[in-house]
Amino acid sequence: MTTRRWVMPLKVATALTLSIVIALALGWNKPYWAAFAVIVMAATETNGHSLKKGRHRIIGTFAGVIIAFVLVDLFAQHPLALLLAYSLIIAVCIYQQTNPKNGYAWTIGLMVSCVIIVMGKLSAEQTFDIAALRLQETILGVICFSFVFSIFSPVSSRVVLLNTLLSNAKTKQEKIEQAIIDIQSNEMLSRDVSWSDSLKYLARIDDLLQAAKTDSYQINSEFPIWETIRDEQNQWVLLGGHLSEAINLIEERFTTEQKQQLIVALTALKNRYVNTITLLSYVVENPQATNNCIRQHMVENTLSVDQFSLPSLLHHKELHHGAFMMLAQNLVKMDTLQASIYQHLTQAILSESPSKIKATKKAASALFNLSLDSERLINVFKILVIFWISVGLWLFIPMQGGVMIVMLSLIFGSVALSLPFVSPRYILMHMIVWSVLALLQYIFILPHLSQIWQLGLFYFINVFVLWFYFNQPQQVFHRLLGCQNLMLMTTSAIQLVPTYSVETSLLTIMLLSIGLLVIFWVYNGVYSSQPEYVFLRQLSQFRIRLHFGLKKLVNQKTNKLFSLRISTPVQAVSLAEMASTKIDWTNYEQVDKTQVTTLLNFGYRSCFYYRSFTDSYEQWQVTQYNESINLFMVECLQELIAITGVTMICENMSTQHGSKLTALQDKLSDYQGKLPSLYGQFTLDQIDQTYQLITSLLLFIQSLDDVNQQVSKQSLYQLKFTPFAL
Repeated sequence: MTTRRWVMPLKVATALTLSIVIALALGWNKPYWAAFAVIVMAATETNGHSLKKGRHRIIGTFAGVIIAFVLVDLFAQHPLALLLAYSLIIAVCIYQQTNPKNGYAWTIGLMVSCVIIVMGKLSAEQTFDIAALRLQETILGVICFSFVFSIFSPVSSRVVLLNTLLSNAKTKQEKIEQAIIDIQSNEMLSRDVSWSDSLKYLARIDDLLQAAKTDSYQINSEFPIWETIRDEQNQWVLLGGHLSEAINLIEERFTTEQKQQLIVALTALKNRYVNTITLLSYVVENPQATNNCIRQHMVENTLSVDQFSLPSLLHHKELHHGAFMMLAQNLVKMDTLQASIYQHLTQAILSESPSKIKATKKAASALFNLSLDSERLINVFKILVIFWISVGLWLFIPMQGGVMIVMLSLIFGSVALSLPFVSPRYILMHMIVWSVLALLQYIFILPHLSQIWQLGLFYFINVFVLWFYFNQPQQVFHRLLGCQNLMLMTTSAIQLVPTYSVETSLLTIMLLSIGLLVIFWVYNGVYSSQPEYVFLRQLSQFRIRLHFGLKKLVNQKTNKLFSLRISTPVQAVSLAEMASTKIDWTNYEQVDKTQVTTLLNFGYRSCFYYRSFTDSYEQWQVTQYNESINLFMVECLQELIAITGVTMICENMSTQHGSKLTALQDKLSDYQGKLPSLYGQFTLDQIDQTYQLITSLLLFIQSLDDVNQQVSKQSLYQLKFTPFAL
């Protein structure tokens, strides 16, 4: 890894220098815009992510140009109307900027429109010139980056995707091997083993798949097959949940015959993963291998796997309400699903298109679907406060370049809000440091450089050194800020007619400092973005999203015109986990950091059991629906909805939550115990399916109780009293 440390700095420095030199050679007046495009695209994981970001940057630039043209044309003579209309555009762009698919395009659209409006000074001619220059500079930067990064040691998203699938397959193989050991030694399957994929892993696969679609012809040409593989990975989550439910229902040890059949079944499932690992390992280690070589390797190394049956489990229904049958059915489904995944993976790698795969898209429940996210709405409110404060500073405090405060506050405010837990104070401190270093070179070195190749060499050396020494993933902020400050402080030196004025650079630093101070107070004072507050907010959002999800599950009425959806609970847990890594836990003696990690794991488990229960309930309604049983289930769910409707992060509420959850568990267990006596009113299959459904709900409630107990132990409400200071 160390021997290749110079590769990335060399590529970034080459692409950036090339963009500046070409822009100057073509007579374009702001080559630093092309350099900015290179810098931002370089701060990504793979070539596919970079090309995707470049495409979004171009789309956002076009959108920003159109926004600026429309606003200047309609409201050039009506400043208040212009500010109000632009506030609406700001709100939409900031709400969408955290969208994982196209959020960057919305951010660039906002930034470009702001730059054009401010620098164009509401003049039609000047606005057009600035817009045209921004477009051509952005396109040049994207082209230079794509050219250098595509021909010189490209990092393929396809390879990263295959490595991620390979790592997941190895993890599943280890779990299956551990399950076989448990059966042989304990004659039972462990209830502590999670059979499902991490929900973060599924998000990772989706992200890599979208990136690989951009930079890999093989992925793009066989994308429907890869989408099928992704959907099958999602199906595994549900099967893993149902398998855990079956394991929790079984309380006695397996018989010798059952042990033998289970070992055969698990061995067959393990061998399917061995085949998957063999295929992926060969393709990753031999990226240039032809299809014939891959086929030959598969013929020589693929294990033969026979379909298995589990008769001793499928026909064992005396005391366990179909638990053995449920275990057997899910193992068979898992085996069939993994066989399908392997088949589709082979077709995708060998580019063997099967018969047309039909995409099964879930029909929209309403004509208009609106998705709401609380953290996004908070960001919208914050940016509007920042915008109007900066407008007030521009209008009521006379200073040179005052209008630039609006532009800088809006641009850096949107950046700060898009980067969780990056403090504006931290940005300000490092910006001053990098600005001073750039200014020293601007004063003592740049005035002596008169040739274009000298300028190119100056930027090449600076960027190379910066990316070489700050090469760790966690240092990406330093790379971005260092490069952007270098360009910002030396802009006048790379004009067509260079000028050297320290006053301009110092004025820029002063305006940036004022803008960042505004951002700092809003960032920490209005719905604070300090990690402690975000952590608590997301734990509350976890509860709220479960609350509304359960209400939607119970409410069968659907509005065909309008539907409101909120983000998933697992997204809240994921953001809470991210916030927990930024909290200085030494300031909170009564809170144990390891126990906080346990709390987050319980949160993920609750999301997993919630998803499993909703799937079980929906299947039960389709196959074994009974009105009286459903009334009881709805009654229990209503009680759970009432419990999740009240905060857990409080001194006394956690105890009340715990007692209510325990009472609800007892109620469900009593009903579950009465089910055998109802034989005659219901068929045996109905009783078994109901028993399994109640078990699924009990597991979900128990996981919520674990979360509640962990919250009460840690006194997390103390995090609310976190101060902040400049």
